[in-house]
This record gives sequence, C-alpha cells and structure tokens, in this order.
Amino acid sequence: MAKRDHYVIYLCIIAAALYWVIDAAAAYVFHYDDSFLSLLFLNKKEVAFRLLFSSCFLSFGLVLSRSFARQKRTERALLSEIAERKQAEERLYAVSVKDELTGLYNRRGFFTLAEQHLRLARRMKRMIFILYADLDGLKKINDHYGHQAGDAALTEAADILRETFRESDIIARIGGDEFIAIPVGTSEETIEIISDRLRKNIELHNCERERRHVISLSFGIARYNPLSPCSIDELLSQVDTLMYEDKRMKRSSASRG
Repeated sequence: MAKRDHYVIYLCIIAAALYWVIDAAAAYVFHYDDSFLSLLFLNKKEVAFRLLFSSCFLSFGLVLSRSFARQKRTERALLSEIAERKQAEERLYAVSVKDELTGLYNRRGFFTLAEQHLRLARRMKRMIFILYADLDGLKKINDHYGHQAGDAALTEAADILRETFRESDIIARIGGDEFIAIPVGTSEETIEIISDRLRKNIELHNCERERRHVISLSFGIARYNPLSPCSIDELLSQVDTLMYEDKRMKRSSASRG
C-alpha cells in the first residue's frame, strides 16, 4: 500500500468519526430526552448503519486517492512521451537542415533562413549582404590525396568561416564546394571588415602547420537593397558572378606569376 493511501485512510477514519459524533449530536438535539452517549451508541441497527457508512466513506476515499495517483502517473508518462517526441523531432529537424560533414546549415536550411531574413529586411527597409565562397582546387585535392583529404579541406573551410562570422550569422554549405553566409545586421563598413578578416583567417590557417594542400576560398559579396528588392535566387545569381570574377582574377594572377 502506498504512503498516500495511509494518509487517505487516516483522513477517512477521522472524517467517519466526525460524522459519527455529528450524527449523534444531531440526534441529541432532536431526542433531548436521551443522553448524548446513549445516542452515540444507539442500537445495533444504528451502529451497523454508521459502520457501513464509515466503510463506504473509507472505500470512496481510497478509490479517489488511487484514481488521482493513476491520473498523475498517466500525466507523467504523457509528458515524458511528449518530451521524447519533441527531442526526436528536433534531432530530425537538425538532420534535415544541417550539413552532416561540416555541421553548417545545408541548402534547405539556408534557403529557409534566408527567405525569412529577406522578408524581414524588406519589411524593415534594411540592407543585407550575402557572401558566396567556393573552395578552390577541391577536385585536385580529391584526385591527388583522396576524398578523405577533400572532406578534411571542406571541414577546414567551414571552420574558417565559423571563425570569421558570428554565431548569430547564417553560414551554410549549399553544394559540394560552395559556401554561403549572411552576416546579420551588417553595414557597408562592417562588410569590408568581414572580408579582410576572412582573408586573414585563411592566411593564418594555412600558416598553422605543414600542409599537403592549402585552403583557398574565392568569394564575392552582393548587396540586397530594399529600395530595389529582388528574390534570393536573383541575389545568388549576382553573388555567383562576383565569386567567379574573383576566381578568374586569382587564376590570372597565378599564370602571370
């Protein structure tokens, strides 16, 4: 028997005893020629009735107590099931919007957040910037050192982007060697600082230790102007052109050198 049941039994016994005394007191009021004690223990039939009523009261209390306990257990089980389901949904959502290799947002995650960000910028009349980067020479790394080295290079590129941008910014890998980032709340001045910081972080990363391959990112930056709104696809087309322009400049510089 549960500890709660013991408390219920005690309370029911007290309640039954109070009923017995109150009933006897009521009888005394209406049978004033009898003593209170004689009314407390009237006759066998009256005593049996009071005992029966008291046992019914006690049984009802126990049933009620166990019903409440069962309901509590059911509620706890339901809450636990809801919590487990929510955790499973969160894990599923994370898998659906995150890139498994780098831990950045994937294409789906990026477009979901970018569309929201673009709508907010349009409504608030704010300018936003989008940086599109391509990991240079990934095919060469895969061909010379294997796909494991290529995966490592992609992970390193993702780490460089994480070091460059803030946690609140949107950073994603949207293709094999393609990365994209939207720095939140950025102005013309700060986007230049971010560009310089990215170049510096790439350089520092390549100087850390002896490497079989260097990390090189070609990137372009496009601006969304709320006075001349465009879609996210149009913005991506603009920044893609700028990124390839940067890549061509690198190749041209390398051929001259």
